[in-house]
Amino acid sequence: MSMCSLQIFKIPPSHDVYTPAENIPLKIISEGRKCIISHLGKTLGRYSKQIICDILAVDCGIKPSFLFDYGCVKAKQVISLIQDLQTQQLLSTSSQPCSYIVLAIEGDVLLCNTAILQSHLLQTSQGTRTAIIDISKSNSQAKLLENINQVDEHFAITFQQIIASFSDSKETCEVQFPASLNLTTLVGVLLGYPIVYWFSRSNEDDSNSLVIDSLTVFKLNCHLLCRQCHSSQEKSSEIPIIKNEQKPLAHNNLPLMCLQSSGEKLKTSSCKCNETITHCIYSYSVPEALTSMALSYVESWIQDINHFDSWQKCYHCLQLHQNIVYAPEESYSISF
Repeated sequence: MSMCSLQIFKIPPSHDVYTPAENIPLKIISEGRKCIISHLGKTLGRYSKQIICDILAVDCGIKPSFLFDYGCVKAKQVISLIQDLQTQQLLSTSSQPCSYIVLAIEGDVLLCNTAILQSHLLQTSQGTRTAIIDISKSNSQAKLLENINQVDEHFAITFQQIIASFSDSKETCEVQFPASLNLTTLVGVLLGYPIVYWFSRSNEDDSNSLVIDSLTVFKLNCHLLCRQCHSSQEKSSEIPIIKNEQKPLAHNNLPLMCLQSSGEKLKTSSCKCNETITHCIYSYSVPEALTSMALSYVESWIQDINHFDSWQKCYHCLQLHQNIVYAPEESYSISF
């Protein structure tokens, strides 16, 4: 059996924990950009705000992992970047030090929150966290599967090996998995998506050729304000946690779900120094025909995010947008 490997590099937690008293300080953006340019280069420095937003999402537990897809990076570069951010006390946002690992898999590099990733992989193995959409060529239409073990038992074995490596004393570990394992699905689970696609790769002819007329697209956006503008925000005795707003938009858009920092009202236009930042943390889709079946996984996912209240020290607001996207004239295929 042909095998592939996944490298795991451990980053020890910092003992000097920086916990912002208010929303994300301007220092994290400005100093973080310098660190990114220093360790990742000027090209990725252009995406410094987005990268910082993604790193903070991992740090505060919103995401178990973040894929460095803004450009080509090596694991050693990411390790040195995180260590520099820790040294400058720009991390962590939680009351406890965050333990990081870096995963290198088939050219992709992921930064992971060890505790969050372990919990996520355990729940996924038990079938309580991630739904699988089977779009194999042999299917006449997409199917929603509740357990990843229904498609390939090697996923659970790989997850167990990854978790076991966390308690290994070695700073670097390697996990082997069959080359037939769908890499797109594996990375999707590692990134914490509540819905991931899968298609069989047991034979060379197996592929995805599923034609889909419409998709429900979910996007989780974060909004940041600089420290100066955040401190001038109006305070309220209200504590809005989840707010649903029905809006009659085109293409039957689904409701907007909004998470707001405790005791604060969102005013996205009040940041006068142009340091307001909006960034998409998650973006994924579900075939429209399966949306009603998949919503329970999405709702559970957003509730888990709300559970990690440390995100309020990073972001002023989180918004989950749900939109239905139609093919203009002809149906189209999902490609990987």
